[in-house]
Amino acid sequence: MSFPEKMNILQICPRVPFPPTDGGAIAMLDVAKGLTDKGHKVTVLAINTPKHFQENNVLENYVETLHTVFVDTSLSVWKAFFNLFSYVPYNISRFISKNVEYKIIELLRSNTYDVIQLEGTFVTPYIDIIKQNSNAKTILRVHNLEYRIWQKLALNEKNILKKWFYNHLANGVKVYEKMQFPKFDALASISEVETHQMLTEKYHTAIQTISAGVDIELFSNPIIEKDENSIFIISSLNWQPNIEAVLWFLESTFPLIVAQNPSVKLHIAGKNPPFELQKYASKNVVIHGFVPSAKKFMQDYNLMLVPLLSGGGMRIKIIEGMAVSKCIISSSLGAEGINYTPNYDLVICNNPQEWATAILDLLQNEKKIAQIEKNAFQTASKYYNNALIIEKFEQLYRSEQLKE
Repeated sequence: MSFPEKMNILQICPRVPFPPTDGGAIAMLDVAKGLTDKGHKVTVLAINTPKHFQENNVLENYVETLHTVFVDTSLSVWKAFFNLFSYVPYNISRFISKNVEYKIIELLRSNTYDVIQLEGTFVTPYIDIIKQNSNAKTILRVHNLEYRIWQKLALNEKNILKKWFYNHLANGVKVYEKMQFPKFDALASISEVETHQMLTEKYHTAIQTISAGVDIELFSNPIIEKDENSIFIISSLNWQPNIEAVLWFLESTFPLIVAQNPSVKLHIAGKNPPFELQKYASKNVVIHGFVPSAKKFMQDYNLMLVPLLSGGGMRIKIIEGMAVSKCIISSSLGAEGINYTPNYDLVICNNPQEWATAILDLLQNEKKIAQIEKNAFQTASKYYNNALIIEKFEQLYRSEQLKE
């Protein structure tokens, strides 16, 4: 199958990828915009959820066309209970809608697409209807293996009922992903960790790692002035693994730091911080909530922290932090999927004492911070420039492994 120089691409997303303030939205929007900038015709079909509801014109400066279909994905205890007896896991079933199916059929019958790219596990239920109505090549972009997230949440959960439910969900999602993923012509994994896992588990389809990227020019040229005696966390505070990570750091590690550096300040940014987090606000802990510019927030403070305990895929905020030339301290899990060298362009810590020692030492060593910042920017420029990521997608679309 030969492809035209400029392709007609349909991108199907589990949410409108706007505004680009969290990793998922950034990853989806950057690809759509990058492909459009290269001259391809990109149509985005997005599920419009209550949590991320947007108007139909929000992508007019990024892609040619955006179609949205409202689906009420709100959590329901009763629906979750009755879903225990379904082969489709609850967190995936929330995204299934006849209206979305009708819209897909309408688009496929009125357009001829070269490539249809689905963004993540939550829209995989639509692969069958796509295959029935189109001969386009199908790509699943694997943002993460969802089952791994729930496995790790279960591992860290102390509540017996929650632990059981997380494990039940993890097992169901694992079976579902392994059933759905091979239906695609290729998988574009965002992380080498997920790629290795899928190869190990024999997903029986072509798999290629294409990481997320950032617009390096947009994030470079940082402001030199910053609060030297500060540390910060910026993340989506409506995602359970992020909440878990921040609470863990506040409870187990931050007291060790304050005991030796009483004037240090921890700045936490993220939309809609839950009450369980807000109660930690104090003279040493500043809860900012949503910040309009992640870049400006990163520039204002010193050390960036990613104390993730659960999750999967790649932390795009780390890539953004590297592009802003930040010295970043992360857990090993938080740094999964990132091409880094420990203590060169990223600092890795995995227990409270390691975290406290590293932070206290770095806050007293601006020369070391400056060197790590410089190395981090070079790594981001070399591996995560979005222009390079778009070239890899173009190569995948045209690769022999997708041809008849």
